Amino acid sequence: MSLTENHTIAELLYENEKLSAELEAERFMLELITSLSSTELIDDGINNVLCKVGEYTCADRAYVFEINEDYTTTNTYEWCKEGVTPQIDNLKGIPFESMPNWIHLFLQGENILIEELEDIKAEMP
Repeated sequence: MSLTENHTIAELLYENEKLSAELEAERFMLELITSLSSTELIDDGINNVLCKVGEYTCADRAYVFEINEDYTTTNTYEWCKEGVTPQIDNLKGIPFESMPNWIHLFLQGENILIEELEDIKAEMP
C-alpha cells in the first residue's frame, strides 16, 4: 500500500468518525425535541432537557437565561450535577453591562460554554 493510499484511508476513517459524531448529536437533539414536545408541563420539559444536556456534555450545570425588557437577564431554569450548588436565586436581574463579553451572544440566541470558571474569573467576576 502506498503512502497516498494510506493517507486516503486515514481521511476516510476521519470523515466516517466525524459523520458518526454528527449523527449521534442529531439523534440526541431529536430525543430532546421529542421529550420536550411530549411533556405536559413546559417547566418539567425544560428542566428535563437541561438535565439531559448537562449529563451529555459532562457539565456541572446548565442554565436558561431570559432577557428582560429593562436590559437585564435572569436565570429562569437551572440544572446542577449532584453536589453542585445551584445559583438560580443569585442570577436575577443581571444588567447587560455586567457581562459585556456575553450580551452580544445572548442577543443573537447563541450558547455560552464555560470550560473552566477559574479561567474567566478575573475578566468576569
